Amino acid sequence: MIKSIAVSVLAIAMSVAATADANAWRGRFFRGGGFAWNHSRSFTGPYGGTWSRSGWGSCANGSCSRQVTRTGPNGGTWSRSGSGSCANGSCSHQVTGTGPNGGTWSRSGSGSCANGSCSHQVTGTGPNGGTWSRSGSGSCANGSCSRQVTGTGPNGSTWSRSGSWSCSGGTCAGSGQGTGWRGNSYGYSYEYADSLGW
Repeated sequence: MIKSIAVSVLAIAMSVAATADANAWRGRFFRGGGFAWNHSRSFTGPYGGTWSRSGWGSCANGSCSRQVTRTGPNGGTWSRSGSGSCANGSCSHQVTGTGPNGGTWSRSGSGSCANGSCSHQVTGTGPNGGTWSRSGSGSCANGSCSRQVTGTGPNGSTWSRSGSWSCSGGTCAGSGQGTGWRGNSYGYSYEYADSLGW
């Protein structure tokens, strides 16, 4: 069973269909629970193009920060840096980035959880100065969870999504509905085997 809805402060996700010709990670734990890491990677794609990525980060006393730089096969680079912290059931984060053409963007948000319920708010500014926002809430009780999320884009258009799910007897199932940017409505449902035994 999904027991809680977590607020993600710092996450790094990457999927690359290429062969790695260099891959180095280094990390170190410090007394008092701190941790610092750095890494560098380079990849060669199927057509011979190469790109590289390097970064560092650290966490201590409930706060984390990181910096990542990537260079593409044409020499263009982009960078991203961010920080986040959690205390007393609340978390916040700030992220800024620069693209290969010099455009910049930023994002910040906060969230909190208490008594089985969570909420979050995120705002961002794109390279052209447009702003967007997203907010949501969710809760879990008696084996079932629900959530609601709404967003506003740079041109003022809005979208929303809500749903609920539960797990029982080794199977999880959920359903929900939403409204897209252009006002179109949709529904969805799913079911899958609960291999984790929640």
